[in-house]
Amino acid sequence: MLCAWKLVVVATLVLGTPSLVSARLSGSDEAQQFTQLLLLYEYGAIEDPAVAESIVDVVAKVDRTPAETRLFERLQRPASASFLIPTRHPANLRERLGADSPAEFLQRYVVLEFGRAEAARLALVALKLDRNVKSVSPNGAGEFSVSPSDPLFVTASSPMNYQWGLHALGMPYAWDLARGHAYIGHVDSGVQLDHPDLNYRPQFSYSFDGGSPGEITIPATFPRGHGTHTAGIIAASTSNPTAQNGYPNPPTPIGVAGTCWHCTLLVARVVVTGIPALPVAAVVAGMSWAVDSGAQVINVSLGFPPSGGFQPPNCASDPYDAFCLVLSFASSRQVVISAAAGNGMNPEVQFPASDSRTIAVGAVQSYAGDRGYLWTEENPIGDFRGSNWGSPMQYWGVVAPGRDVLSTAFTNDDWFPQARCGDNGFGSNAGIGYGICTGTSMAAPFVSGLAGIMRSANPLLSADYIRALILLTSSEASAPNQWVGYGMPNGYIAVWVALNSANRLTPLFALYGPYTRNYFYTTAPQM
Repeated sequence: MLCAWKLVVVATLVLGTPSLVSARLSGSDEAQQFTQLLLLYEYGAIEDPAVAESIVDVVAKVDRTPAETRLFERLQRPASASFLIPTRHPANLRERLGADSPAEFLQRYVVLEFGRAEAARLALVALKLDRNVKSVSPNGAGEFSVSPSDPLFVTASSPMNYQWGLHALGMPYAWDLARGHAYIGHVDSGVQLDHPDLNYRPQFSYSFDGGSPGEITIPATFPRGHGTHTAGIIAASTSNPTAQNGYPNPPTPIGVAGTCWHCTLLVARVVVTGIPALPVAAVVAGMSWAVDSGAQVINVSLGFPPSGGFQPPNCASDPYDAFCLVLSFASSRQVVISAAAGNGMNPEVQFPASDSRTIAVGAVQSYAGDRGYLWTEENPIGDFRGSNWGSPMQYWGVVAPGRDVLSTAFTNDDWFPQARCGDNGFGSNAGIGYGICTGTSMAAPFVSGLAGIMRSANPLLSADYIRALILLTSSEASAPNQWVGYGMPNGYIAVWVALNSANRLTPLFALYGPYTRNYFYTTAPQM
């Protein structure tokens, strides 16, 4: 029995407020605090001659001769010294290599440790002016460059052959900083439960009509596959070796990357068997369930356009409207909501994206020459014409990749072929559980995934702060407008600023009971 839970928070405090930058900071002296220097001393020096072995020996001594003291002072009084190359060459090998051999020069290098960054910086300046020094540089910090192993995450000429959207948002650079493990509510048509690139867990699921959260029972009148596609954009099993065999097993490896690698989807199926349209009640109930279940972000790749007969509530005059209440509930729990702007190419942002408590997301083109421009269908199909726009975009909107976005697809189901949506196999290999689709429904999940990484990097940031970071680090932040809003988010800068926000707390929550052996640790406060 679980009882008498106690909450312990262990946190580190990082002070300082970063400025927004447009370039990667890795590798610059300003971004690093180094305390070590790499030094190549001149063997043939007239003043204070020394070899690497004698430098290491002199620095380690307590009692030094006058000559040794002069060398120690010349080296700027380091706290310690060691060989750059610990494996030392024997004398006969040194003679064979010669004094000008690159391998022999590396043998001459020493690493000087100064203990404090300020002392190391002052020593660097002095040693650069010393004529006995052939080369000196900081022992700076490098970084691993993260790239998913999924075969479909590549750079190619055709957007149908790779995940162009992740590249457009700069996510490979953001992943070098963090890859994410947040809880993201997926309020949609469900998912294909046995898709190899989507991790489904029954305890994190909800279905408004009481059925399965899977899409298999959705009637033909509803676009089955919509939820599977948006789920993959948010959190496909990135670098998942199981998915490399595809579904079913194709002759070549297959698999896609998700925006947030390790995020957990809280799947809420809000369609009702036998009803072709989305009931407002189902969407409200699904969002409420996601908030109650601990979602840190909710993706709403759906909406209700005013021109379709739905009258958006005026939450200012009618705060007790059910939709208004669920938005207030999410806001009170600090949940970020990313919502699709709509596909009618109309000057009206559909609800709930038209509510200021969300991030409204429009869609941009996938072709290289048109990137940054709103998605527009050359051959419109009814109300499926292009990305909506309007005044909400100017105040709380961004755009993200929305045309021909490659993701997971419901296997062997082309659910909207007129709009190129379905298991179209990114070209010629249909029936393998991957395909493209188009719409603002595809754009919103990119923003949800990015918000998920930011919540993971700094779980105590407020929803308003996350929303502001995404808006203010986007491409048109200096002059937002009603067409593209604040522009395309910059994933790297948004995650970098979240990681380096002033007074950042990275908590480790330990929950345990004194009378039970059950316990767990998490960095997600909602747990």
